[in-house]
Amino acid sequence: MYGPIAAERVAMSSHPLAGRAVLHAGRDRAASSALIARRARVLAVDLPAGMLAWNAATRPPCAVADICTLPLATETVDDSVAAFVLNHPTDPVPGLADPGRVARPGG
Repeated sequence: MYGPIAAERVAMSSHPLAGRAVLHAGRDRAASSALIARRARVLAVDLPAGMLAWNAATRPPCAVADICTLPLATETVDDSVAAFVLNHPTDPVPGLADPGRVARPGG
């Protein structure tokens, strides 16, 4: 199920991803991360370590992190992607704000 949805999301990017550093928050079993990694440098994060362990040998680098309090400096990635994750936090507002904080303007 995730593969076709991920392909659609990546295809809908508002700008080319080639060569860009992309944060993928809530890595959805790596479907989007793998597609983005074909074009960009990906750092995938998810809160449950078990999600990151799934199929670890075939996906981009990842780290355990909370989408609401990302351990990245402000404006350190070119783009942020978050899908299938905003329904998990008790308050989704920080989950929307922090990926925006770590993305450079226009990302």
